[in-house]
Amino acid sequence: MSTVIYLANQHVQAVTGTPGQKKISVKQCYSAIAPEGSLINGMVMDPEAFIEFLKVFWAENQLSKKDVTLVINSTKFIGKTIEMPALSDKKTLEYIEREFADVKKDDDIVYGWIPLGSTDQKMKRYYAEAIIPEFIQEYVAMFEEAGIKLKNIYSGESSIITLTDRTIGNFYKTFILEIADDTSLSLLLWVNGSFSYFNAVRSFYEQGTEEYAQDVARSISQIQQFMQAQQIEEPLERIVLAGMKAEDVRLYQLSLAERGMDIEIEMFESDSISNDAKEAGHYLYAASGLYLNNKFHNYLELCKKKKSKSSVMEKNRTGIIIIGICLIIMLVGLTVSMVIKINKKRQLTAVLDYNDNPVTMMEVAEYDMAVERSNFLNAQMRAIQDIDDNIVSYPVCDNGILKVLDQCAGNNAVVVFQSFDADAGVVRVIATSDTVDHINAFIKQLNQQEIFNEIDYTGYSYDEGRDLWDIHVSCTLAEAAGR
Repeated sequence: MSTVIYLANQHVQAVTGTPGQKKISVKQCYSAIAPEGSLINGMVMDPEAFIEFLKVFWAENQLSKKDVTLVINSTKFIGKTIEMPALSDKKTLEYIEREFADVKKDDDIVYGWIPLGSTDQKMKRYYAEAIIPEFIQEYVAMFEEAGIKLKNIYSGESSIITLTDRTIGNFYKTFILEIADDTSLSLLLWVNGSFSYFNAVRSFYEQGTEEYAQDVARSISQIQQFMQAQQIEEPLERIVLAGMKAEDVRLYQLSLAERGMDIEIEMFESDSISNDAKEAGHYLYAASGLYLNNKFHNYLELCKKKKSKSSVMEKNRTGIIIIGICLIIMLVGLTVSMVIKINKKRQLTAVLDYNDNPVTMMEVAEYDMAVERSNFLNAQMRAIQDIDDNIVSYPVCDNGILKVLDQCAGNNAVVVFQSFDADAGVVRVIATSDTVDHINAFIKQLNQQEIFNEIDYTGYSYDEGRDLWDIHVSCTLAEAAGR
């Protein structure tokens, strides 16, 4: 019997059951709310409070402390879908490393991946993720302090993709799976039998209300807009809901109809999950940790292998350095011992004669003058370098900055560059949106960018002539942005 614990937002879920490749068995489901401020968006902010919570949670539910899998739903995992030729594991890793070159900051990154459906034998599709080992090691240390030994660590996105593929992915080719928790909605798009897109949106309304139904319909509408933008012609066969009440399906169907979407909705159900706990549909992320995937899905083992490999390389490098140093010391000692007795008296006499020589004294005086001149020139050079460094610290608004603005806008807004104040580092743009609800999403994306020191958002106004919403926003670039 295995135990899976899932972390997302402030809520903690756990299931017990039997793992499997194609089928799993869920026996019991548990949930709890972590202490205020200890867990935010799946990231532990207060380790002491969270560790104490784990001890109590494990004791109250009498969970086994062995064979434990941790599923983390965190933005620290950077994921992307990659299509590549069929390669060996080593070549596949090298290919994925190149694909993540835009986000790679150093060599201390672990890469994992799971296979996606592909009809082409020569080309393969993978969902790959990158994570720093320190992030994984922090969770291992916290669970060990709570007396719990982790066997596996999976990411939430790749795990739920695996579960979807091996459950409803067996019945439908093009569909949307929408999973609800207390504060968010996760949507997975399948196109022609394979994972295509993942999105998560916030919803703070209570399930069963019209407002919540509108959020559900709006999130599905955004997926349809994505399909249109990507020129995906396959029609949606079904919308599958999980984590919601079956009696509210009619309400969600009506909300879709109001937006002109006539797509059949059904609740999540699969014969691939043997479910003794009837509410397992509300625990899909936790249950996804019971599905076994390839060896590149377990980030705990990937981090151990990377650490082991680094230790061996460091040990070999240290041994070579020590041997080299010893050899040099032995050679120097031998040489010194051979010449010191022969030359000691002669060297002493030569040194005294040299120091008392008038020519030497004159050369010393010239040397002192040259040193003073050199110090003066070095000081001038440092002053010039300081000026260069100060100039480089000023930001510039180049195509890279404009590209970030376009990426933040996405499908939520249209951004047109207006002007750049080089003295103040302020980028002024003309931003518009056809839907007022998209404005906050656009502003939120801007606030998450490290290249912006400040986002001056003063509101929005409606332009009746263009039937658009004008967004009043300007962005102050961070130091050296665009350099």
